[in-house]
Amino acid sequence: MMEVPLAFLSAGSKGKITRIRGGKCLIRRLNDMGLTRDSEVTVICSHSCPNPGHGGPLVVEVKESRVAFGRGVAAKIMVQEVED
Repeated sequence: MMEVPLAFLSAGSKGKITRIRGGKCLIRRLNDMGLTRDSEVTVICSHSCPNPGHGGPLVVEVKESRVAFGRGVAAKIMVQEVED
């Protein structure tokens, strides 16, 4: 399967984290929130703004918790889409 940024998934989609493109601090912060390699995430809400290049927060469910973060961070989390 193809690897895509988490920010590209729509609400209701599931993905398996393959890697996080970022520095040690970002990786540690996301790991502390449960976003680790091979974790499965479900996109709960993917807000978008009508202006191109802008977007709102992404809400995902991971390990029975919900986490929200901006699209910049979501673009650094690489996933493979998982079929139900």
